[in-house]
Amino acid sequence: RQVRRMCAAVGLPCLRLIRWRVGEWSLDGLSPGEWRQA
Repeated sequence: RQVRRMCAAVGLPCLRLIRWRVGEWSLDGLSPGEWRQA
């Protein structure tokens, strides 16, 4: 929500926000629908 609020504060709409990395885990190299065991 913080990123959405920051965008709203400067008048930029945030229509779609996708998380692609959490800590050291990244979604690089994964196709839509593909998954990786953590």
